[in-house]
Amino acid sequence: MDESINIIGKVDQSGSPKVANMHEMNAFLKKYVGRDFIIKISILPNEQSDAILGYYYNKIVPDYQKIFKEAGEVMTLEAVDEKLREMSPFTVEETEFDGRYVKVLKSPRDISVRAMAQHVEYLRRIAAMEYGFEITEPKR
Repeated sequence: MDESINIIGKVDQSGSPKVANMHEMNAFLKKYVGRDFIIKISILPNEQSDAILGYYYNKIVPDYQKIFKEAGEVMTLEAVDEKLREMSPFTVEETEFDGRYVKVLKSPRDISVRAMAQHVEYLRRIAAMEYGFEITEPKR
């Protein structure tokens, strides 16, 4: 059983943390009632960084290309990137057009640092849970 989780949040004006996926954290912790835990906080840069984009394009996308190839689906890196953006709720925007909803895929360059970090963590979690493939964290 995986005994770790990545939680993403924001520091408000008073310096207090606001956790984006509190329900997910609570569900995770319910499995470990009475156990001790450690919280590690990493502060993300204010603007989209070349580092997170580099990690996405140079690590996440190629690793998923391998994952999909092992599953029998040979894809270009561009096709993998598009599929990953379709999979992630952080890069899909639904907008109403002419009485129906249309899905618009956002580029990782066009989303906030917070959304990009969530996108990356979501894809790492899916790789581990659905495909049994661990995508290592970037070196700092």
